[in-house]
Amino acid sequence: MTVETERLIVDAIKETDKDDYFSNVSHDKKVLETFMCKYTDTLDELDFAPYVKSESIFAIRKKETGRLIGIILYFEKTETSCEIGYCLGSSHWGKGYATEAARSFVAYCFEKLGVKTVYASFFTGNDASRRVMEKCGMKFDRFSEKELTYLGVERDLTYYSIKKKEENMKEYIAYCGLDCEKCEARKATVNNDDELRKKVSKLWSELNGVEITPEMINCLGCRTDGVKTVYCDSLCPIRQCALGKKYNTCGDCSEIDNCEKVGMITKNNAEALNNLKG
Repeated sequence: MTVETERLIVDAIKETDKDDYFSNVSHDKKVLETFMCKYTDTLDELDFAPYVKSESIFAIRKKETGRLIGIILYFEKTETSCEIGYCLGSSHWGKGYATEAARSFVAYCFEKLGVKTVYASFFTGNDASRRVMEKCGMKFDRFSEKELTYLGVERDLTYYSIKKKEENMKEYIAYCGLDCEKCEARKATVNNDDELRKKVSKLWSELNGVEITPEMINCLGCRTDGVKTVYCDSLCPIRQCALGKKYNTCGDCSEIDNCEKVGMITKNNAEALNNLKG
């Protein structure tokens, strides 16, 4: 599993991550106040092998360095739901990394794990974690009094959740009305499918008369946070127009019926027009 966002990479934990995990998680007492993990006083005390072998715990890395700055995981997995947890080293707090990683991981849980509901919880009173969940679109689910004891203290937990429903999927409708969930570039990105990247890059190169390499095929969606293709990010005239006018989509624009830009899409795509006007 590899998912890229604008500033981060979420992927498998490696043996070489042990030092960074120690510094940012198991030896960071600020982190362990709100994230349940065994404290280790020295690097030699840390049994890192289970993390490397795990198929449900992943590294959160800064893209510019490739270094682990935290972890994110899923657990309590059923056919229809799972719970996620995450933490970042305290030196990386307050920079939006947790929200960026959690958003991409929720999408991974929906699309790769096939669940319909994703839960997350925090020690009641931890407003920073609550804000991360809210920014990911999660809503209050339930309150659980004295659910567990951690660091010798009985803890109340507050649960938030998000469901994969039609209203939540509207964020994948592009400014022009196309459905980004059906885009092969997005599928290649979410599934880290290099063969699909090659197929898409070849097709797009032929259609546009320019060289587009497989490395350029990384996009999570026109209107979502995270990585985008160069064209979607800064060259698409429709997206730039809608952003400039602060519209959610071109469907908010009173000039949509006479717009040549969006008309190039909608005149041959009834679904796109319906997405904008529906």
